[in-house]
Amino acid sequence: MIKNFNSKKFFILLTIVCLLFLILVINAFMYLPQNSVNEDIAINRENAVNRQIASNENEQQEETQQTAEEEKPQKTLNVKLPKDEVDIIELDSPPGVNVSQEESATIEVAEKELSSEEKAEGILKEAANFRASKQYIKALDEYQKVLTETTDINIKASAYDGIASLYAINKRYGTALTYAIKAYNMFPTSQREMTLARLYYKTGDIAKATQRVNNILRREFADDKW
Repeated sequence: MIKNFNSKKFFILLTIVCLLFLILVINAFMYLPQNSVNEDIAINRENAVNRQIASNENEQQEETQQTAEEEKPQKTLNVKLPKDEVDIIELDSPPGVNVSQEESATIEVAEKELSSEEKAEGILKEAANFRASKQYIKALDEYQKVLTETTDINIKASAYDGIASLYAINKRYGTALTYAIKAYNMFPTSQREMTLARLYYKTGDIAKATQRVNNILRREFADDKW
């Protein structure tokens, strides 16, 4: 009798436990979908808001770009002067004084005529710089350019001196002597005659080298006052 009672009691408890577990499972399934739906709704709502914000920003950027493009032509409009009005004012003129195109052209021509010798001297200095930096081919080109730029015999003689020095540096003493003679004949000086003496000596003509040195000594001693 006791044994049957215990069996029924155990069966009742087991049944109660199963019912409670079933109730919990049902509640859990009912809760999960509601949370999932709520979360999906929240996510969709947030995405919609973000899309709306991005759309507004894009529209603002497009409006800003369109406004900038519309304003550009207005900022650059009529900036250039007509071609006839450019370069009329001489830089050295007093403020407020206009120089006509004909006068400006006359001034430019006069400056070119006056600066031809200065231009040749500038080329001569540039050639000397090339020679000092051992760029001998460029130096030779510049010295030859001087000969075509000027009619001044002193400047041309200096160009011949430079060419002679370039050939002497490269131990081509015969060619160097040819240009040194041109320089001396064009504008003779004691220094140029001494260059001739050195080149005659280098080419083995000791007699002419001695003669050139004697010429220099006679001139120098003739100028002595004692």
